[in-house]
Parts: sequence; C-alpha cells; structure tokens
Amino acid sequence: MEFCGLLIVLIVLLINILIVNYVRKLERITCDCSENWKRDYVKYYSLVTVVLTCLIVLVPLFLQLTNIKYNISNFLGNRLVVIISYLYTLFGILNVYSLFTYSQQIVLSRCDCSHSWERTFMYYYSMLIMSLYIFLASFVLITVLCCGQLTVDLKSIKNIKRKISNK
Repeated sequence: MEFCGLLIVLIVLLINILIVNYVRKLERITCDCSENWKRDYVKYYSLVTVVLTCLIVLVPLFLQLTNIKYNISNFLGNRLVVIISYLYTLFGILNVYSLFTYSQQIVLSRCDCSHSWERTFMYYYSMLIMSLYIFLASFVLITVLCCGQLTVDLKSIKNIKRKISNK
C-alpha cells in the first residue's frame, strides 16, 4: 500500500475510534443530555467503519501472504459486495446527518457532562464533513443540470496522468 493510502486508512481509523471512545465515555458517565438515538447510530456506524477498514487492509494482505490468487475487479463486481457498498453509502449519508445534528445538539444545549476536546473535535469534524457532502451534492446537481449528464472519460484521465508523470 502506498504512503497516501496508508495515511488515509490511519486517519479513518483514528477518527472513528475517537468517536466510538467518546460516545462510550458519555454512556459510562451516564450523561443524560447526550442520550439520543443519534448517539447510538454514530457509535455503531463508526464501529462498522473500523471493522470494514481493517478488513479492507488485512484481507488483501492475508491473501498476498498466503499466495492466494484473487482478482480485485471480480471481487468488487460481486453482487453482494455491490449491495453492501450501496447500503454502507446510504447509511453513511444518514451518519453524516446524525453526527452533524448530534454534535450540534450537545454543544448548543450546553451539555456540561459532554464537555471535552473530543466533543469539540466531533463538532468541527461534522461541520467539515457536512460541508463536503453539500458541496459535492451541489457540484453533481449543477453538472447534471448544466450538462445533462455526468460522465467521466477514464481514457482522458489516464492521458492526463501520463502527461504529468512524463514531466
């Protein structure tokens, strides 16, 4: 795995482990003002994300170490994998909404028992992620409305990469 990919995996793991630990801390101290279905949802979604991220990293590594031949295209094209990825994306959108509104709620309601640096991190992280989702959704909507369709020409991208790498 290249350095940037490893860095992204580590960041994803760290952020989701931080969220799970923070929510579990709120549960342990019985912070009543933080109780909400969104708290549970964010915790379980983050746990699933940690497990899936570890599997995405460890399974190919295991297959490579045991010399088992596999084709990543066939795996990613598997109907079950496609369904799971769509469901994970759908639940991910709900997670962004839940994380955003939950962190807003515990900060704006001045929930004293939830006060910590993790709460501040989750508050600003959720705003960043919500902003990115809104930006991307707006970009896709504007592109579809203006151009009539959204297509990506992979050959053009490969040519651009080739030109950049030749410089």
